[in-house]
Amino acid sequence: MKRTFRLLTIMVLAALSFQSCLFEQKDIFEESSSNRLQHALEAAQKVLVSAENGWLFEMYPDKDQSYGGYAFVCKFNEKTVEVYTELAEDASESVTSYYKMSSENGPVLTFDTYNDYLHLFATPWGSSSGYEAYHGEYAFVIEKVEDDLITLRGSRTGNVMYLRKMNDSGLSYIEKVNEVNGKLIMSALTGSINGKKVDVDVDLDNRNLAFIVDGDEENAVETAFCVTDTGFRLYEGVEVAGKAFDSLRLSEDGLSFDCAGDKLDAVFPEGWRPYAAYAGKYILHYEQSATLIRDVTVTLTPKGDGTTYVLSGLNSNYTVEVKYRLSSGKLYWNSQQVGTAGANNVWLCAWDSVGGTLTWSTDAGVMTEWNGDEAKPVYNLVNNGETTYNVNSFILWQLTSANASAGEYTNTAWRITGSTSTRLRNVTTLTKID
Repeated sequence: MKRTFRLLTIMVLAALSFQSCLFEQKDIFEESSSNRLQHALEAAQKVLVSAENGWLFEMYPDKDQSYGGYAFVCKFNEKTVEVYTELAEDASESVTSYYKMSSENGPVLTFDTYNDYLHLFATPWGSSSGYEAYHGEYAFVIEKVEDDLITLRGSRTGNVMYLRKMNDSGLSYIEKVNEVNGKLIMSALTGSINGKKVDVDVDLDNRNLAFIVDGDEENAVETAFCVTDTGFRLYEGVEVAGKAFDSLRLSEDGLSFDCAGDKLDAVFPEGWRPYAAYAGKYILHYEQSATLIRDVTVTLTPKGDGTTYVLSGLNSNYTVEVKYRLSSGKLYWNSQQVGTAGANNVWLCAWDSVGGTLTWSTDAGVMTEWNGDEAKPVYNLVNNGETTYNVNSFILWQLTSANASAGEYTNTAWRITGSTSTRLRNVTTLTKID
């Protein structure tokens, strides 16, 4: 579905117009601006701490909300915040860290010590594409405080986000969100709104929707969304076919959504497979040479995050991560680093064995296409089509620390099991055997 930042300058003057019924006290406006701001911060913190079950925080990284939103439940005390999230491998595990209230360029809530959950979108990872992380943030300007709703604005992205007072426990809510996530396997929605035909492109990976009325794709209404305990809440309200709404409610069977009284039916992609279906042992078919067909037994083991499998069996020195996409129900085997060799990094690179080109772009690779047989599943491996490369093979390659090519890695200890090569030429199928 669908899985970028601009700095927002907040003038101190904005703090003087800080809105909340809690702050409408006559004596405050007779004090200095710094005292008024301090009182506002204290009042805001009092509201934060007062919520017995905490606050639902639907966080949207990236200024264009291109990754969608995700649910966190934050329970505050005077110094720390305890957090649950749908992104956790184990929904029952919370993470606690410190936070602070400050008056930097206005009233600001900052999660100022590292939290595995809250800092996920702002934490870089070690690759050329990951140094900016997901353009997330951990400091939020407080724009408005009410008893059950606090309005925040991301200090870097400018995204408007909310803390919603919880009636349920954090764990209970996150478990319900995950139940909804388990039903989301559609690639599109179709139906009518206000009597007009509406089709909806659903990007589950990036949590974005595009509403198309009467086939008019040029004027599609696009918005990001967050998964709730009942369906989708949109990043902001939209108007489609003359009807305004800000949420979609999922049916119990997961086959349709209620859209402000109108029904939109789910469309499932052809060849779609659930995450759990891929676990097991397989025969990987490939060509060691133009005339020699090879098989190697490999195992796909779920990593437990709902999006990743570990492929083992190619060689005892390394494993491969294969990504699952809920929106397509397919596995994606792309270029990736699999080890090191001295000062160099060893990559299993996507390769065109016919044209002779290879790439370490992590977007390039192959994807699975199911044969439709539940009893004897076979998955054809085809170019994923996400780059200009015609990928049909993989090759072990070395890259320097500067990400420059250092040539093929031909270490005999890294050869494909049962083979005399470090190349997987023309991978064709994965045939399930167990």
